[in-house]
Amino acid sequence: MDEIELPRDASWPAGPDPADKPLPEDEPKRPSNAELARTHRDAEALELRRQHYSYPQIAKALSYPTTKAAKEAVDRAAERLRVLHEDNEVAVALELARYDHLSRIVMGMLDQKHYVISNSGRVVEDPRTGEPLIDIGPTLAAIDRLVVISRERRRIQALDKPAVTRVEVRTQDAMDHEIEQLLNLIAAASKPERRQIANRIAAAPPPGATEAIVDAEVVEDPAQGKP
Repeated sequence: MDEIELPRDASWPAGPDPADKPLPEDEPKRPSNAELARTHRDAEALELRRQHYSYPQIAKALSYPTTKAAKEAVDRAAERLRVLHEDNEVAVALELARYDHLSRIVMGMLDQKHYVISNSGRVVEDPRTGEPLIDIGPTLAAIDRLVVISRERRRIQALDKPAVTRVEVRTQDAMDHEIEQLLNLIAAASKPERRQIANRIAAAPPPGATEAIVDAEVVEDPAQGKP
């Protein structure tokens, strides 16, 4: 079969295909190995600075030629962290805006009335009143969506941080030491002081007794007239 030569448009420019043109100069480029090494070195300099190393010490530890070069490395790493932090804040703000938009859509669904539809596609009427029967399914589903959206908003804003509980642990050795100190104090006390210490120990409530008191008040004894 003979080959058919398609007519060429006179306006079509001669030369390579325009699709083969190089990428624009503003396209992101992969950093070179030298740039990656410098970024890693700057991060090490910033970490040393956080550990309260002086700039001369950083220069010596990371082989920077001058103290000024060490400071510039720390500044570069700090600036990268600042930019990353700002980028994260922008991303969070955009995500919150999306959630706001979704919340408005769902709230609009809550304001609408939904009716029960039969298999034939007709609105089901209440047999007692003859009015269209309200379908609460879409309303409940919209409420569930709002709960999910609210949960995601709180998550990205870190609003549901776990509660911090302070627990004090006393070892047996520490308790033995305190008991020994108390015995030494009693041994060195005079007879009246020993009696006073014994009375205080006897009057002290047992462990956990103070927590068990929920509500109490002092009343006067009618026989003695004293509290």
